Amino acid sequence: MDAEPDDLRRWYVARLQALLRVAHGNLPPHLRRYASLSAGEIAEQATRRYREINEVNLIENIQLTRERADVIVRKGSDHAVREVLVRTR
Repeated sequence: MDAEPDDLRRWYVARLQALLRVAHGNLPPHLRRYASLSAGEIAEQATRRYREINEVNLIENIQLTRERADVIVRKGSDHAVREVLVRTR
């Protein structure tokens, strides 16, 4: 999947917030630390985690190997597929 880095971060934060809303009261152990936080605090922590882990992985690993991908799915800011590129070998 290929998308703008800011969109990837925004989607990550939104997914976590949605998961916490749906699972409220039945959170798995690794998400219980978020139970007492406000929506703003959750967004701040999710953004920080994204930047410290996912963004680093994107830069150091994924972007470096993008040219070797057989299929690239490009998504727009609304998460819709904009283009699918298939490499023929």
